[in-house]
Amino acid sequence: MCGIMAVKGNNAVDRVVSGLSKLEYRGYDSCGLAYMNNKDISIIKSIGYVSTLKDKVYGIENIPSQTIAIGHTRWATHGGVTENNCHPHMSLGGRVCVVHNGIIENYLDIKNSYLSDRCLISETDTETIPNLIDKYISDGLSPIEAINMATKDMLGSYAIAIIIRDDDRLYFAKRSSPLIVAKANDDYILASDILGIDCDSGLIYLEDDVCGYIDNTIHIFDINMQEIDNKYIDKKISEIQPSEENEDYMYREIYQMPRAIERTYRSMLGSTYRLPSRIDRVLVVACGTSYHSGLMGKKFIERYSGIKVECEIASEFIYNDYIIEDNTLGIFISQSGETADTLRSMRKARRMGIYTLAITNVEHSTIHRECDECVLMSAGPEVAVASTKAYSTQLFVLLMLSNIIKNIRSGSCDVDGDFAIVDINRLSNYLPVFESEYSQVFDIDISRFEEEVLVVAQLIKDRDGIHFIGKDCDYITSMEGSLKLKEISYKFTDAYPSGELKHGTLSLVDENSYSVAIVTEERLIEKCKNSIHEITARGGRVIVVTPFVEEFSNKEVVIRLPKINSVFMPIVAIMAIDLLAYRVTKLLGINPDKPRNLAKSVTVE
Repeated sequence: MCGIMAVKGNNAVDRVVSGLSKLEYRGYDSCGLAYMNNKDISIIKSIGYVSTLKDKVYGIENIPSQTIAIGHTRWATHGGVTENNCHPHMSLGGRVCVVHNGIIENYLDIKNSYLSDRCLISETDTETIPNLIDKYISDGLSPIEAINMATKDMLGSYAIAIIIRDDDRLYFAKRSSPLIVAKANDDYILASDILGIDCDSGLIYLEDDVCGYIDNTIHIFDINMQEIDNKYIDKKISEIQPSEENEDYMYREIYQMPRAIERTYRSMLGSTYRLPSRIDRVLVVACGTSYHSGLMGKKFIERYSGIKVECEIASEFIYNDYIIEDNTLGIFISQSGETADTLRSMRKARRMGIYTLAITNVEHSTIHRECDECVLMSAGPEVAVASTKAYSTQLFVLLMLSNIIKNIRSGSCDVDGDFAIVDINRLSNYLPVFESEYSQVFDIDISRFEEEVLVVAQLIKDRDGIHFIGKDCDYITSMEGSLKLKEISYKFTDAYPSGELKHGTLSLVDENSYSVAIVTEERLIEKCKNSIHEITARGGRVIVVTPFVEEFSNKEVVIRLPKINSVFMPIVAIMAIDLLAYRVTKLLGINPDKPRNLAKSVTVE
C-alpha cells in the first residue's frame, strides 16, 4: 500500500518528486528518494508528506539533471514511522538500493538464513531485498541474475525498483503488486500507478513473476530468465489537477458525483458485454466501501432480477469454504482494480469455474486484465482516500446490472453459444424508472445540502458514539455513512438496522447521544418513526436524512433530500452524508484527504 516511482532520463529527480505527489494517496506517513550521483547513490528521506521531502531535495545543490532516480511514499506495514524505516533501503556497503510496494512474508526467514552474517538496521521487510540481491552479486551473479534469484527466495508480493552503484541501468521486478513501465521519448518511467506517469504512450503493464532492466531500451525476463516481447499500449492519462486553494480533493470529488454517474451511464450505453446466457445465482465480493456497494447491489439484483445473491467480504472469501452452485456469476468490485484481497478472491473464483465480472474505475488494472468481463466506471481519478464518487458510481452500475441480469434470464439478449451478448441500448427495461428520469440523478445540485449539513456538522463535531440507523437499503447507506465519518473524522460511529435498536443499542442512548436516521423509502416511514421515538423517549437526539420532511417533528434535525424516483435514493442519500462527514472533519481541523493510518489502494493482504 505504497507508491513507488522511478525515472531514467532527463530531470529524473524532479519527475520522481512530482510523481510521488500524485501517488501520495497510496501512503503518506513518510517518503524518500535515491538517485545516481557520479556512479554513487545518494538518498534523501523524510517523515510526513511529500512536500517535506520536496523542501529537502530542493535544498541540495548540483543534483544531476540526467540521471536515474527512484522514490517511495510509504504506508507502514513493518516497523514504525521513522527515517530509518523509510524507503529507499540500501544494502550493507551501499551497493544496491531499492524501493518496494508489497510485503515479503518470509523476510524473517531470509534474515535468519541467507543474511545471518549481515547487520540490518531497520525494522522493515524491505531491507532484506537489497541485501539479498547484493549477496548474490557478491557470489558472482550478474545484477539481473541476482535479482531473479532473489525473487525466487521471496514469498509474498512486491513491485520493486532497483539501482546499483556503478551501473547505469534501472532494474525492476514484480509479483502481485502493480507496476507499469513507460517510455517517453528517450526517457523511461516506472510507477505503481498510472497516475504517476506523465506520458500517454509506450506503456507496459507488467505481468507477475517478471524482472528486467532499462538501458537504452526495456528488457523483461520471465522467472526462467527468458526474455519476453514487450507489449506496448497507448492510454490517455487522466490528469489530476492540483486542488485549488482551500479546496480538498474529497470536496471536489463529492461535487463530481452526478457527472461521474452520467459519464458512466453514457459509457455503458456505448458498450457491449459478454455474460453467461444462464445465470441462476450471483456472488458479489469486495472490501470496505466497495463491499457496501456490493450489499446494495444484492438488494438491487434480488429485487429487480429475482435471483439469490450472496455478498462476501473478500478477505473472508479467500479462506472460506464457499459452496459453488452451477450457473453462478461472480461480481468483483474494486475502485482501483488492484485491491489485493479482491484479486485473490477473483482468482479463487475462476479456479472454481465461476464466470467473473469485474467493476472497476481503472482501465488496464490487474482486475480488468484478469477478469472474464468488465464494466468500466467512468468516475475519473479519485484521489481522496475516502471513496465518494466511486461508491455512488458503483451503485449505479449495480443498478444497471440488475436490469441486465433480468434481461438475460428473460431471453431478451442475443446468444452466442453459452454466452449472452448484452447491448444496453437494446435491453428491455425491468426497472421501475423511465429513461427520462435518469437526469434526476445527473442534475443533482450538491450545494443544496450545504446549509443543513453545516448545521448538523456543528451539532455532532464534538460528540463521539454516533449511531447510524436505517431499514432495507437505508441500512446499507447507514453502514457506508458510518464508515465515512469514522475514517476521516476519527469519531467512533456504528450502524444498525432500525429494528435492532431494542436488541442492545438503546443501552448506549442518553441525552448526550446523537443518531443519524436515514429514511428514503416511503413504505418504511412509520417503522422508522417508531425507532426514532425509541431514541427521543430516552433523551437521545436524532438527525433525519430524508425527502419526507413533513413526516417528522421539530424534535428532529433534518437534512432534506430531493423527492425523486425511489430507485435512485441510495445514490442521492450518500451524497449528503459524504458531505456531512467532510464538513465535520473540516470543522475539527483534520485533513479529509489523508486520514491517519489509511491509504487509498489496498495492495497488500
